[in-house]
Parts: sequence; structure tokens; C-alpha cells
Amino acid sequence: MTAAQTLELLDWKRRVFSLYAAVRALAPEAGWALWRETRDELFRSHPQSPLPGYSGLVYYDYDPEARVLAELEDVEAPPQAVETSGPDSMLFKPLAVAHFTLRDEQRALELDWLEGYGGGLFLCFRDATSGRETYGAPFLWSICTDEYR
Repeated sequence: MTAAQTLELLDWKRRVFSLYAAVRALAPEAGWALWRETRDELFRSHPQSPLPGYSGLVYYDYDPEARVLAELEDVEAPPQAVETSGPDSMLFKPLAVAHFTLRDEQRALELDWLEGYGGGLFLCFRDATSGRETYGAPFLWSICTDEYR
């Protein structure tokens, strides 16, 4: 990676971190709208966009019932290599299990730390729409500890 590309990646990360802070400062639905608008703009125009040629996504309507708070349980496990759409796999280290209630049902999802690309928290889940109405990502399912339906 060139120095210019590295600085572009740093700018991408700075903007995403700023977006997280701005979203947390707003009421939930307003934060959700800001997240969508800003993410779409970054995907569309930023030189480090992971989606070159991005033309937009279709989103479900905001659902306040889908917003949950979770209790975290620490996990000790070695990193797992996960295949990607590119030539190299990425390492994800299990960090915690998030326990929460969604629509009167107890749920749990694993939180993983992305070991490369500067790090980051990764929450993998699938639901009944995965692979049909939404992105399927079958290569990621193996690191999920639970399935959201």
C-alpha cells in the first residue's frame, strides 16, 4: 500500500469512528438515519470504499423493537481464519458473547475482534432473509455462535 493509500485508509477509519460517536449522541431513529446516509456516502465516494461502483442499498424500515441492549460474557478462544471473497483469509478472535432479549426471546451472538485491517469489532448473524433478501455470507456463518430468526 502506498503512503497516499494508507492516509486514505486512516481518513476512512477516522470518518467511521466519528460516525459512531455521532450516532450514539442522537435518538435511536435519528442515529439510524444518519448511519445510513453517511455510510452510503462513504461507500459511494471515498477512495478506500470496500464497494467500488457502489450505487446504494435497499434498507428495511426502522424497527424500534429490533434495538436491544446486551450483557457481555467474556470468551477465551484462539483466533479463527475466515475465508473472504479475496485471496487471503482474515483472522477473527472471539471476544465475548452478547446475551439479550429480542421480541421476548433470549438470544446470544458472538462478538469477534478483527485481527487485521487495523482491528475492529465484528458481529455476525443471519436471519430468515439471509441469502434471499439480504446478503448471505455463507463463509461467515461458521463463526456465528447463534442464529437470529
